[in-house]
Amino acid sequence: MINVQSQTRCSYATSTILAGYVSHTPEMYLSYFLSHNVTNVIRLNNKVYNASRFTTAGIVHHDLYFVDGSVPTDDILARFLHISEKATGAVAVHCKGVFLIDFLAYMQLPYSEM
Repeated sequence: MINVQSQTRCSYATSTILAGYVSHTPEMYLSYFLSHNVTNVIRLNNKVYNASRFTTAGIVHHDLYFVDGSVPTDDILARFLHISEKATGAVAVHCKGVFLIDFLAYMQLPYSEM
């Protein structure tokens, strides 16, 4: 395991390399998220950080867990779409230990224009 300190002011904003994969703490993303109007984070995987690390910065956090590699339930899909459609800004999606930053531009368009 290798810890890599970020260029941010907080000592807990670090990256860890485990088995060749880089894992970042939520603080590594806060500056970018805030400057790019990310208003919501949707976590699809296991809880590996406390959601308050985003909510204290004003970013709404949602947990919609389903088993990696499986198909989400209709309820999870409906909740995901509802959150994305109602978001006032960009939505970041966290799955399998990696943040996939999707600004979901299609969510800014009426469904018929997709």
